[in-house]
Amino acid sequence: MKDEGVVFKESLFILIMKYHGKAGLPGQATRLLLDMWGIYSCDPTFKSYNVVLEVLVDGNYPRVAPNVFYDMLSRGVSPTVHTFGVVMKALCMVNEVDSASSLLRDMAKHGCDMFRCALSTDVRTFNDVIYGLCEASRIHEAVKLLDRMLLRGFSADARLMDI
Repeated sequence: MKDEGVVFKESLFILIMKYHGKAGLPGQATRLLLDMWGIYSCDPTFKSYNVVLEVLVDGNYPRVAPNVFYDMLSRGVSPTVHTFGVVMKALCMVNEVDSASSLLRDMAKHGCDMFRCALSTDVRTFNDVIYGLCEASRIHEAVKLLDRMLLRGFSADARLMDI
């Protein structure tokens, strides 16, 4: 498209991806993300990847989310704490709790450390991983992570406190 003098901004793609998600077309959102690189010569940032990851999780396609995440890393796009949170939620949704726990430990390698941030996304992610551990009957690990979370000043949500 650049050959014709047409330049698209990432914000346009993000808007379209969100509409694909609302229409129940997560595959189209993922396809558009890939087309950004090739057809449209527009380099997606973490923002585009986060939108597609959210569309996949919200659209009940969590198994695809890790593939999108690893594509992101392979292309040199730096993930955010929110990115990790969405991917960990996806992994917990498909009972890949070991992978989610591993990702939680590996966040610092990518410049993200949930224990140094105090965002609500972090609290939701901790709660998702702890809940996933409980669902997998790994109560000891869940309690250890909960203790670690509480010691850092985070609080558990109501869903977790019901367990």
